[in-house]
Amino acid sequence: GQFQQAEQIYRQVLDANPDEPDANYLLGMLYNQSGDNDGAVERVTRSIKARPKFPPAHNNLGTIYEEMDRMEDAAASYRRAVRLDPSMAEAHNNLGNALKALNDFDGAVQSFRKAIKIHPDMAEAHNNLGLAYAGLGQLDDAMTAFDKAIELAPDVAEPYVGLGHAQHLLGYLDDAIANAERAIERRADYVDAHIVLGAALYADGDLGAAVNALQKAVALDPQSAQATAELFKASSYACDWAHLEDLSQAIDRQNAEGLARGSGVGEQPLFNVTRLADPARNHAIAQYWSGLHSPAGAKRRRGKASSDGRITIGYLSVSYTHLRAHETTSLISYAVFCLKKGGGG
Repeated sequence: GQFQQAEQIYRQVLDANPDEPDANYLLGMLYNQSGDNDGAVERVTRSIKARPKFPPAHNNLGTIYEEMDRMEDAAASYRRAVRLDPSMAEAHNNLGNALKALNDFDGAVQSFRKAIKIHPDMAEAHNNLGLAYAGLGQLDDAMTAFDKAIELAPDVAEPYVGLGHAQHLLGYLDDAIANAERAIERRADYVDAHIVLGAALYADGDLGAAVNALQKAVALDPQSAQATAELFKASSYACDWAHLEDLSQAIDRQNAEGLARGSGVGEQPLFNVTRLADPARNHAIAQYWSGLHSPAGAKRRRGKASSDGRITIGYLSVSYTHLRAHETTSLISYAVFCLKKGGGG
């Protein structure tokens, strides 16, 4: 088809001149479109070697690295693109996304603000700026950015989810629920929207509706660690115990895979110690969240758990046994309530 025809043309050019930059670049992008990212990196890199001052090549190499989950390489490529062309809003936005994935939220904010300064009507950059502010815990700034993204692109679902999540964290539950529903109206298969809706409904005490929303999220993406963890929590408190064992096994598998890949986990540490009496795994989850949420530059505990059995979450150090006792008390109370009313699956 067209792919083979285009590949043949580019290869004919390269047979005559193996270092021809345009043919290498276009062949690399062709490989990227076909899913051959290793081949794409090889060709685009060869093009850059022959023509190092072509910003789009560095920017697109960054997007290929990002698809390969090579975020540090992606960030380096985007940095080269913006050094060569400081007016390239797309590259600033892409750099911000890579830095956000690397948990450098301050750097991400700077990059998104540069993109917005160049292109004030870039709704995607405003949404991404909101996500970066949320990562820093600056929720008022996050909501302002999400509001601007919605103003610029009211039919796009993503800013409603970001805004709803920030509102949930600040306790504006009615607004959070409404914005999650608006996101679902715009994109019914948006997993994150169902998760935000379920979490807000859970916080608002509507446990049955929360379970329904989170079941939809898991049905849409059974591999979503956050959806599975939130569904387990909501089901536990809603006396819907029929599938808790299956959900617990799925969470353990997703946690192990996320920690091994470095992609993170969806289960919050305080609920993890309630669900699972395994100090080593509890510490691993707590250390992940500690590294994610502690302020940049703060001294954080790494490696093995402390010898006195304490967990450090950010600046908070608590006794492991005390933490389990405190969190389990609430769940036991709900269990007794469920059994008295004849629930519990």
